[in-house]
Amino acid sequence: MSGTFSSRLVRGLPADPVRPDLPRAGLPVRRVRHQVRDGAVVMAFSAAASTGVALALLLLVSLAS
Repeated sequence: MSGTFSSRLVRGLPADPVRPDLPRAGLPVRRVRHQVRDGAVVMAFSAAASTGVALALLLLVSLAS
């Protein structure tokens, strides 16, 4: 029983964490600029959403007064 448990743990780990598998030739390589662009999109969405929530709360408070 303990053999099955330990084999499940080993299968879940990467083969070599220091040198991970390289992407396959058919897949496009994600470069740092793609990650930076994605981060900028997330920051822009977060800023827009925060501004929208703040404006909605401001409108709600001004209507209540």
